[in-house]
Amino acid sequence: MNQLLNFEFSGFSFLMVLMLGILIFFILRIINQTVVPKIEKNRIKQLFQVLEILIWVVYGFWGLHVTLKDSNYYMLAILTVSAVIVICLGWFMARDLIAGLVLRFGDNYQPGQNIILNEIKGSIVKAGYLDLFISVENGDIVKIPYSKISSAIHYKVKHRDKTTQHRFEIETKKNPFLEETRNRIKNAIMLSTGASIKMEPQISLMDHPDENIWKFEVVAYALSPEYFQLIERNAKNAVS
Repeated sequence: MNQLLNFEFSGFSFLMVLMLGILIFFILRIINQTVVPKIEKNRIKQLFQVLEILIWVVYGFWGLHVTLKDSNYYMLAILTVSAVIVICLGWFMARDLIAGLVLRFGDNYQPGQNIILNEIKGSIVKAGYLDLFISVENGDIVKIPYSKISSAIHYKVKHRDKTTQHRFEIETKKNPFLEETRNRIKNAIMLSTGASIKMEPQISLMDHPDENIWKFEVVAYALSPEYFQLIERNAKNAVS
Protein backbone atom coordinates (compact mmCIF):
# COMPACT_ATOMS: atom_id res chain seq x y z
CA MET A 1 0.00 0.00 0.00
CA ASN A 2 2.86 2.37 0.84
CA GLN A 3 4.47 1.64 -2.51
CA LEU A 4 1.21 2.27 -4.32
CA LEU A 5 0.85 5.69 -2.73
CA ASN A 6 4.58 6.38 -2.74
CA PHE A 7 4.07 7.58 0.80
CA GLU A 8 7.08 7.45 3.06
CA PHE A 9 5.69 8.63 6.36
CA SER A 10 8.10 9.23 9.21
CA GLY A 11 6.67 8.65 12.66
CA PHE A 12 9.43 10.78 14.14
CA SER A 13 8.64 13.69 11.79
CA PHE A 14 4.95 13.54 12.67
CA LEU A 15 5.75 13.45 16.39
CA MET A 16 8.08 16.43 16.02
CA VAL A 17 5.42 18.45 14.17
CA LEU A 18 2.78 17.52 16.75
CA MET A 19 4.96 18.45 19.74
CA LEU A 20 5.93 21.78 18.17
CA GLY A 21 2.26 22.53 17.47
CA ILE A 22 1.34 21.87 21.10
CA LEU A 23 4.21 24.09 22.25
CA ILE A 24 3.14 26.95 19.95
CA PHE A 25 -0.47 26.59 21.15
CA PHE A 26 0.44 26.93 24.83
CA ILE A 27 2.88 29.79 24.22
CA LEU A 28 0.27 31.79 22.29
CA ARG A 29 -2.37 30.96 24.90
CA ILE A 30 -0.15 32.25 27.71
CA ILE A 31 0.59 35.44 25.76
CA ASN A 32 -3.13 35.99 25.08
CA GLN A 33 -4.00 35.58 28.76
CA THR A 34 -1.13 37.52 30.33
CA VAL A 35 0.41 39.99 27.87
CA VAL A 36 -2.37 41.00 25.45
CA PRO A 37 -4.88 42.19 28.12
CA LYS A 38 -2.24 44.66 29.39
CA ILE A 39 -1.79 46.26 25.96
CA GLU A 40 -3.67 49.54 25.80
CA LYS A 41 -3.40 50.31 22.09
CA ASN A 42 -5.92 48.43 19.97
CA ARG A 43 -3.66 48.61 16.91
CA ILE A 44 -0.99 46.53 18.68
CA LYS A 45 -3.64 43.99 19.72
CA GLN A 46 -4.82 43.72 16.12
CA LEU A 47 -1.25 43.28 14.88
CA PHE A 48 -0.74 40.47 17.37
CA GLN A 49 -3.87 38.72 16.09
CA VAL A 50 -2.53 38.94 12.53
CA LEU A 51 0.86 37.66 13.70
CA GLU A 52 -0.82 34.73 15.45
CA ILE A 53 -2.61 33.75 12.24
CA LEU A 54 0.62 34.02 10.24
CA ILE A 55 2.42 31.80 12.76
CA TRP A 56 -0.18 29.06 12.35
CA VAL A 57 -0.13 29.35 8.55
CA VAL A 58 3.67 29.05 8.44
CA TYR A 59 3.53 26.18 10.92
CA GLY A 60 0.92 24.40 8.80
CA PHE A 61 2.93 24.60 5.59
CA TRP A 62 6.10 23.59 7.42
CA GLY A 63 4.32 20.61 8.97
CA LEU A 64 3.08 19.47 5.56
CA HIS A 65 6.59 19.78 4.14
CA VAL A 66 8.16 17.76 6.96
CA THR A 67 5.59 14.95 6.95
CA LEU A 68 4.61 14.73 3.25
CA LYS A 69 7.63 15.97 1.30
CA ASP A 70 8.38 12.52 -0.12
CA SER A 71 4.79 11.78 -1.07
CA ASN A 72 2.99 12.24 -4.37
CA TYR A 73 0.26 13.90 -2.34
CA TYR A 74 2.52 16.67 -1.03
CA MET A 75 1.65 19.17 -3.77
CA LEU A 76 -2.03 18.25 -3.56
CA ALA A 77 -2.00 18.92 0.20
CA ILE A 78 -0.26 22.27 -0.32
CA LEU A 79 -2.77 23.33 -2.96
CA THR A 80 -5.72 22.20 -0.82
CA VAL A 81 -4.54 24.13 2.25
CA SER A 82 -3.80 27.20 0.11
CA ALA A 83 -7.28 27.04 -1.40
CA VAL A 84 -8.87 26.79 2.06
CA ILE A 85 -6.90 29.83 3.26
CA VAL A 86 -7.89 31.87 0.20
CA ILE A 87 -11.57 30.89 0.62
CA CYS A 88 -11.54 31.83 4.30
CA LEU A 89 -9.89 35.20 3.63
CA GLY A 90 -12.31 35.83 0.79
CA TRP A 91 -15.27 35.03 3.04
CA PHE A 92 -14.11 37.37 5.80
CA MET A 93 -13.57 40.19 3.31
CA ALA A 94 -16.89 39.58 1.56
CA ARG A 95 -18.71 39.44 4.90
CA ASP A 96 -17.34 42.82 5.99
CA LEU A 97 -17.87 44.31 2.53
CA ILE A 98 -21.54 43.26 2.41
CA ALA A 99 -22.16 44.38 6.00
CA GLY A 100 -20.46 47.70 5.21
CA LEU A 101 -22.66 48.31 2.16
CA VAL A 102 -25.81 47.58 4.17
CA LEU A 103 -24.83 49.74 7.16
CA ARG A 104 -23.50 52.66 5.13
CA PHE A 105 -26.60 52.66 2.94
CA GLY A 106 -28.98 52.46 5.89
CA ASP A 107 -27.22 54.61 8.52
CA ASN A 108 -25.15 56.91 6.28
CA TYR A 109 -22.02 57.00 8.46
CA GLN A 110 -20.06 60.20 7.89
CA PRO A 111 -16.70 61.48 9.21
CA GLY A 112 -17.16 63.67 12.26
CA GLN A 113 -20.21 61.87 13.62
CA ASN A 114 -20.02 60.68 17.22
CA ILE A 115 -20.66 57.00 17.81
CA ILE A 116 -20.93 54.54 20.69
CA LEU A 117 -20.07 50.91 20.00
CA ASN A 118 -20.24 48.79 23.15
CA GLU A 119 -17.44 50.29 25.29
CA ILE A 120 -15.93 52.32 22.45
CA LYS A 121 -16.88 56.00 22.33
CA GLY A 122 -15.52 58.42 19.79
CA SER A 123 -16.03 60.12 16.44
CA ILE A 124 -15.89 58.61 12.98
CA VAL A 125 -12.70 59.36 11.08
CA LYS A 126 -13.34 57.31 7.96
CA ALA A 127 -16.00 54.94 6.66
CA GLY A 128 -13.97 52.47 4.61
CA TYR A 129 -15.18 49.62 2.44
CA LEU A 130 -14.50 46.93 5.07
CA ASP A 131 -14.03 48.83 8.34
CA LEU A 132 -15.20 51.85 10.27
CA PHE A 133 -12.36 53.99 11.68
CA ILE A 134 -13.15 55.70 15.00
CA SER A 135 -11.03 58.23 16.90
CA VAL A 136 -11.36 57.65 20.66
CA GLU A 137 -10.68 60.06 23.53
CA ASN A 138 -6.98 59.16 23.97
CA GLY A 139 -6.29 59.89 20.30
CA ASP A 140 -6.03 56.28 19.10
CA ILE A 141 -7.74 55.24 15.88
CA VAL A 142 -9.82 52.07 16.32
CA LYS A 143 -10.64 50.02 13.23
CA ILE A 144 -13.89 48.07 13.56
CA PRO A 145 -15.09 45.61 10.88
CA TYR A 146 -18.64 46.32 9.76
CA SER A 147 -19.61 42.74 10.59
CA LYS A 148 -18.98 43.56 14.28
CA ILE A 149 -21.31 46.57 14.29
CA SER A 150 -24.85 45.77 15.39
CA SER A 151 -27.99 47.57 14.29
CA ALA A 152 -28.34 48.98 17.82
CA ILE A 153 -25.49 51.43 17.26
CA HIS A 154 -26.46 55.09 16.81
CA TYR A 155 -24.30 58.00 15.76
CA LYS A 156 -24.63 61.61 16.81
CA VAL A 157 -23.62 64.62 14.75
CA LYS A 158 -20.43 66.16 16.01
CA HIS A 159 -20.58 69.70 17.32
CA ARG A 160 -17.70 71.72 18.68
CA ASP A 161 -19.96 73.80 20.95
CA LYS A 162 -19.47 73.71 24.67
CA THR A 163 -21.64 71.13 26.43
CA THR A 164 -24.67 72.50 28.24
CA GLN A 165 -26.45 71.02 31.24
CA HIS A 166 -30.10 69.97 31.26
CA ARG A 167 -31.82 69.01 34.51
CA PHE A 168 -35.16 67.20 34.63
CA GLU A 169 -37.09 64.58 36.61
CA ILE A 170 -38.44 61.16 35.72
CA GLU A 171 -41.11 59.22 37.58
CA THR A 172 -41.68 55.53 37.00
CA LYS A 173 -43.21 52.57 38.81
CA LYS A 174 -40.93 50.67 41.16
CA ASN A 175 -39.55 47.29 40.08
CA PRO A 176 -36.94 44.87 41.48
CA PHE A 177 -34.20 46.22 39.16
CA LEU A 178 -33.08 49.67 40.29
CA GLU A 179 -29.63 49.64 38.65
CA GLU A 180 -31.04 48.27 35.41
CA THR A 181 -33.56 51.13 35.39
CA ARG A 182 -30.75 53.66 35.92
CA ASN A 183 -28.75 52.11 33.07
CA ARG A 184 -31.73 52.23 30.72
CA ILE A 185 -32.10 55.95 31.39
CA LYS A 186 -28.35 56.53 30.98
CA ASN A 187 -28.10 54.56 27.73
CA ALA A 188 -31.13 56.32 26.27
CA ILE A 189 -29.49 59.68 26.97
CA MET A 190 -26.03 58.68 25.71
CA LEU A 191 -27.49 57.37 22.45
CA SER A 192 -29.61 60.46 21.84
CA THR A 193 -28.66 62.80 19.03
CA GLY A 194 -26.78 65.80 20.42
CA ALA A 195 -25.84 64.18 23.74
CA SER A 196 -22.28 64.52 25.00
CA ILE A 197 -20.36 61.26 24.87
CA LYS A 198 -17.60 62.58 27.11
CA MET A 199 -19.80 63.49 30.07
CA GLU A 200 -22.12 60.79 31.39
CA PRO A 201 -25.49 61.81 32.81
CA GLN A 202 -25.97 61.99 36.58
CA ILE A 203 -29.01 60.09 37.85
CA SER A 204 -30.08 60.49 41.49
CA LEU A 205 -32.95 58.77 43.28
CA MET A 206 -35.19 61.22 45.15
CA ASP A 207 -37.95 60.84 47.73
CA HIS A 208 -41.50 60.42 46.49
CA PRO A 209 -44.72 60.43 48.58
CA ASP A 210 -45.94 57.31 46.79
CA GLU A 211 -43.93 54.26 47.91
CA ASN A 212 -44.66 52.52 44.62
CA ILE A 213 -43.04 55.24 42.52
CA TRP A 214 -39.37 55.99 41.84
CA LYS A 215 -38.44 59.59 41.23
CA PHE A 216 -35.13 60.29 39.52
CA GLU A 217 -33.41 63.63 39.16
CA VAL A 218 -31.41 63.55 35.95
CA VAL A 219 -28.63 65.87 34.84
CA ALA A 220 -27.84 65.34 31.16
CA TYR A 221 -25.18 67.05 29.04
CA ALA A 222 -25.91 68.15 25.50
CA LEU A 223 -23.92 69.79 22.75
CA SER A 224 -26.47 72.60 22.54
CA PRO A 225 -29.85 73.43 24.14
CA GLU A 226 -31.75 72.49 20.98
CA TYR A 227 -31.31 68.81 21.93
CA PHE A 228 -32.77 69.11 25.45
CA GLN A 229 -36.32 68.06 24.57
CA LEU A 230 -35.18 65.10 22.49
CA ILE A 231 -32.84 63.82 25.21
CA GLU A 232 -35.50 64.20 27.93
CA ARG A 233 -38.13 62.47 25.79
CA ASN A 234 -35.82 59.53 25.01
CA ALA A 235 -34.92 59.14 28.69
CA LYS A 236 -38.55 59.08 29.79
CA ASN A 237 -39.58 56.69 27.03
CA ALA A 238 -36.85 54.27 28.15
CA VAL A 239 -38.66 53.60 31.45
CA SER A 240 -42.25 54.35 30.51
